[in-house]
Amino acid sequence: MSSGIQFTTEQLFHVEQFNRALDATTDPGQLRDLAKQLLQAWQTQKAATNWILNQQLQSSSNALAMARNLGRNESEANRYSADEP
Repeated sequence: MSSGIQFTTEQLFHVEQFNRALDATTDPGQLRDLAKQLLQAWQTQKAATNWILNQQLQSSSNALAMARNLGRNESEANRYSADEP
């Protein structure tokens, strides 16, 4: 694949299995039903990928906010301890 994503051996096996099933199917109704199932699976995968990416982004944002707050708290603590005689 040009994007750098590699299929596992199991995934390649399933792709080949479905390709052969598609090649063997001559009933237009079956092909239409399979196309609808594949479209549903594709869109479900895209939604799941977007959800995971959003979760990771949110986690990263939360970690960054926590680090900023920690830095502020340490800075304030250092300032107060420097003021003490």
